[in-house]
Amino acid sequence: MPLSARAALGILTATHLLAQPPVPPAGTDAFQPVFSPEGRHLAFVSAAPSLTTNDTHGRVMDLFLLELATGQVSLVSATPDGADGGSGPSYAPQFAGGGEWLVFESLATNLVAAADANGGEDLFARHLASGQTRLLSARPDGSAAGNGA
Repeated sequence: MPLSARAALGILTATHLLAQPPVPPAGTDAFQPVFSPEGRHLAFVSAAPSLTTNDTHGRVMDLFLLELATGQVSLVSATPDGADGGSGPSYAPQFAGGGEWLVFESLATNLVAAADANGGEDLFARHLASGQTRLLSARPDGSAAGNGA
């Protein structure tokens, strides 16, 4: 569902610019906006279930990416196959690598194929060109998430 420039500005005016805890502020549908370094994308958090067709798990906070030139919105905090959103809230987006990566925190356990059963917040990075998500807060051997948040 493409967003118009006016709708994108509405997201910005109804948001908080500092990272918030994983509870949506009352009365807002989108928050924590972050522009990519080159200004082509806007990452934001929303619990709205109708921004993309593959966000079917209800009002769970997910991370989205808005391509400003086209208005195309994509789900960043998605399962490895892209069929659905994360099983828990995702938040605190930050661009890295010159805008090539989007780093975020999440309580979801299904964003990567590796076991993520620590029950705590983890740090993830999504490569925007390939759509692949990596677990950054993994054990040194990469076999699973660390043993705590």
